Amino acid sequence: MSNSKYHFYISILFLFLNSTAFSQTAEDYFQSGLDKSTEQDFEGAISDFSKAIELKPDYVEAYLYRGESKSDFGKFYEAIYDYDKVIELDSNNFGAYFNRAHAEFVLKKYKEALKDSDRSILIRPDYDMAFFFRAKIKKEIKDYPGAISDCDRAIELSPKFFPYYTQRGVNKILSGDNEEGCKDIRKAIELGENPNTVKDITDTYCKQK
Repeated sequence: MSNSKYHFYISILFLFLNSTAFSQTAEDYFQSGLDKSTEQDFEGAISDFSKAIELKPDYVEAYLYRGESKSDFGKFYEAIYDYDKVIELDSNNFGAYFNRAHAEFVLKKYKEALKDSDRSILIRPDYDMAFFFRAKIKKEIKDYPGAISDCDRAIELSPKFFPYYTQRGVNKILSGDNEEGCKDIRKAIELGENPNTVKDITDTYCKQK
């Protein structure tokens, strides 16, 4: 191949590759980010969601899922920034409040986590996991009656999900009601809780008399 033909071929190939790259839409990058997140390639997912946002700066879902990937990657402060942006664009976005509360919880920012958890429940009052998560926050701030109440509601919404009974049982025991707490722990085991997970609790507080 002559030099002139070779350079012509390289030029055409370069133009083709660039046109292919530029043809990627925000939605293409978003889908790629979702795929990488599913594969637990969180760094790659963050990169793709960022490219989607570059092309579409008001892409609410891209900010939301980039925040999730950042949380999964351990970048909780950066995740909170993305959830802030989602809320700026969509003030009633349940996922942003719920996920921001999780990030704040990990960072032990319990006051902020409780506020966001409250807001998520206002948006979706029928979501049992939101009550369960708020109960975890209340346990950390030693509001055991509040945590028990939230577990009650979670159980009303999903009566056969054993973690809710475990959480309620622990909070009852912490509040001094060992008898009722142990009933909940036994119910949790009946529904599927691993007895080894709660062995310390049962050995300490729930020995049969």
